[in-house]
Amino acid sequence: MRIYSLWNLQSHTLLCHEMVKIWQNEYGWGGFGGVLAEKGMPVGDYMKTQTDVQYDYVDVFDELEEQALHYSVDYQRLKLWEERLDCPLWQLVIADRQLGRAFVKGALLPDTKLVKISNHEMMQRFVLYFLDFFEERLQLMKPDAVFCIAVASLPSLALTKVCEYLQIPHYTVRPLRIDNKFVILKNSVFDQFTHAEKYYEAWRTGKLDVPPISAEARSVLSKFQMEQPPRPDYEITSQKRLKQQSEFNWLKVGGYISYWGVGAFYLWLRGVWQGESYLRQEQPLSKFYAKTKNLLALKQSGRYWDDLPPLGEEPYVLFPLHMNPEASTMIYAPNFVDQEIVIANLVKNLPLTHKLYVKEHPIMVGRRPRGFYDSLRQWPNVRVVIANADSFELIRYSDLVTVITGTMGWEAILMGKPVLTFGRCFYSGIGLSTYCTDWEQMGDEIYKLITGVNAVTGVERQERLELFIMALLQNSFPLSTAAMWPPKPYELGDLPPEAVKFSHDLAHQLAKAMQTDGDDESFLL
Repeated sequence: MRIYSLWNLQSHTLLCHEMVKIWQNEYGWGGFGGVLAEKGMPVGDYMKTQTDVQYDYVDVFDELEEQALHYSVDYQRLKLWEERLDCPLWQLVIADRQLGRAFVKGALLPDTKLVKISNHEMMQRFVLYFLDFFEERLQLMKPDAVFCIAVASLPSLALTKVCEYLQIPHYTVRPLRIDNKFVILKNSVFDQFTHAEKYYEAWRTGKLDVPPISAEARSVLSKFQMEQPPRPDYEITSQKRLKQQSEFNWLKVGGYISYWGVGAFYLWLRGVWQGESYLRQEQPLSKFYAKTKNLLALKQSGRYWDDLPPLGEEPYVLFPLHMNPEASTMIYAPNFVDQEIVIANLVKNLPLTHKLYVKEHPIMVGRRPRGFYDSLRQWPNVRVVIANADSFELIRYSDLVTVITGTMGWEAILMGKPVLTFGRCFYSGIGLSTYCTDWEQMGDEIYKLITGVNAVTGVERQERLELFIMALLQNSFPLSTAAMWPPKPYELGDLPPEAVKFSHDLAHQLAKAMQTDGDDESFLL
């Protein structure tokens, strides 16, 4: 079995390298390659000189992007790729957090060389270069499968698109949003758990006998319907950070700013002296300014939020803001990456009796442009909700939850609330949410959802949820989120035990998936 991987971060590179060692030593596979991003770290040289695995190819994004700068734009090739992929190539640009900066609204962008020099022609160069590069690389290597821990950039999306064109199976891993469970997605970059959907549909249509509902599935559902639901790890971590930093006294704030300032000045001097620079490297002094602004904004964040009446006193529709830039919009819903436009259309289609509660994402406090919240308040029926507000209480008292692709839509479904989505979500297939594809019909859809027209309720709703949760659990496995996203990059060399366990567990799960012949249907049944 020959495998080509996209490694991205230094930590992910080392985790994937450990997985390749498992495939080589335990499964006897041979023929490996990958592409990684150094981002100022020495991981590229390490992967090229280590002796555990003989890689056919070790490509480095930093080097490839330097070549892309000078790539010739061939309009016939661009047209050919759009025909091959049957999608607008702008989707690849929007997927990139720096090249696609013009599409990212409501977020502070890094000060990098790539951001400064990107224009239409540069975008064309990068898109064409990476499509051509991956076509050539995959045709030379002829891998049996391609693996990405995450698809969240122009190069990673280009790789999966070329895989689709060349009919090479590609795999990625996604969190399930139930405990620390994960699923493997085959031939999909979207947040869709196709295997769970197929099990669910097969059970509901009688193609497969329905097994007894598991105690675990009932427990997951009951926690949302009867008890206090469990909070996701990312929310616990971000809420803790938000609370701690907002409570810093001014002496502590000054200490942090001074410490960061000295470090930024040192890095700036070192960069000037050694000539260090790569396209996506954020300038030290600009990064210092952004961190300082973020901390000061956290300290004074109380002025951003509106005072709310007691929940339940006034009717409202809930819209949670997404992180930005982030794959949840830039990859899964590129047509809705500008959340201000989504909000503008929502407020004009709500019943006159309702407010729109716009809840900030905890991670984004201090990371929005100046005036972002004021621009939302131009609408008379909008309230901006504090980031550390209780999400579950907001859902509980809402008449409707609207999301682009967010997890809060899934939580609302579990809590029995109507949900309107603007992107295709993993829970869209069970018929307990409405996927808004026509903005002209948005007002009518909102009215139906709030008034309960055609709503699935009672026993049928409960059965659908139990079956779908069981299908999700049946196709999932536990992984350590902390090992996948460590607070600091793993050092070159030996991984800590929890990271080794993560790599071994994921390597065996992927091997099982990759060794299954046929399409998604046979992988399922």
